[in-house]
Amino acid sequence: METEKTHSKTSEFFYTNWWLFYLLIFILIGLLFFVGCHPKNTSDLSVVHAKLSTLEDQIECGLKRKKTINERSEDQRLRDAGGQIGCINATLYWNTEDDLDLHSMDPYENHIYYSNFCKRSDGFFSRAGGQIDVDMNAGGSGSNEPVENIYYKCTPPHGGYKFFVNFFAKSTQNKEIPYTLKIRVDGEVVQEFQGKFTTEKETHYLYKLDY
Repeated sequence: METEKTHSKTSEFFYTNWWLFYLLIFILIGLLFFVGCHPKNTSDLSVVHAKLSTLEDQIECGLKRKKTINERSEDQRLRDAGGQIGCINATLYWNTEDDLDLHSMDPYENHIYYSNFCKRSDGFFSRAGGQIDVDMNAGGSGSNEPVENIYYKCTPPHGGYKFFVNFFAKSTQNKEIPYTLKIRVDGEVVQEFQGKFTTEKETHYLYKLDY
């Protein structure tokens, strides 16, 4: 009898206070939603890093700081100048308004440079299919992000291709003119040189590619 009375009281309690169950269910759903949607520490850190990155961009923009070779893609720099990628490429980069010149000798002993087989001056290609299609900082038109590019259309003849760089004309007070020369075959860099000029009219004979 005592058990039946206890069971009856329990049933009466649940029947009378049925709304408590719904309240508990809503509380549990709310807790689950809060835990699932509340940002974690990693998200907070990501927000902080994003704000710092934005701040750095604003500082750089305010200072109008000039980008260097390492800060901007060299490939993008070449594309912006209208340079072509062929089966063989020699591309020269430097960061002053001085006039450096890129030269090449192909297996037929054709000399490619600013006044021979040059897109700007004569528009011709050498017998091996080579041309200098980008020649910057010539004639006093200075850029702080110059590039020069010699490319050979596919498929160039087999043999030796020589590449060298000349410090043609000085137009700044820089004591040293650092530069980078990249040699590409089928679009892939196979050799890279980093040098610097200290004397006007100096020539650096850098590389012979056996193709």
